[in-house]
Amino acid sequence: MGVFTSLIKYCAIGLLALSLSGCNAEPKVSLIDQNTLVERIQSANAPVVIDVRPEKEYAKGHVLGATNIPYSHLVKFLTEVPADKDQEIVLYCENGVFADKAIDLLHKGGWRKLYHLEGNMIEWRNAGLPTSRVND
Repeated sequence: MGVFTSLIKYCAIGLLALSLSGCNAEPKVSLIDQNTLVERIQSANAPVVIDVRPEKEYAKGHVLGATNIPYSHLVKFLTEVPADKDQEIVLYCENGVFADKAIDLLHKGGWRKLYHLEGNMIEWRNAGLPTSRVND
């Protein structure tokens, strides 16, 4: 094999590797701050808000209008996530770990407008923002 042929072969392999690495790219997570979320919830085009904490934590207090789909059940309950893959979805948990995992899962499922609530539920409570409890 000539030097030129080898060079073309290695360039082709490199380009293929670069293009395939984009297939598993991590989602670019957009943060949404608390005040912006409060404003958006009250607007006509409110995003879907999903609390991925366990049911007991959700019941003690959650962002107004949030739907509870615990991360541990998310795969089983994907039908509760809006079918429109362009719908804006805000996710949060207690401290961010499970929300990040949920965002990754939904991103791999094709959802494109995913947001992570900055500060999660810890900061929401610390800021004294309104919460709702189950049976309120």
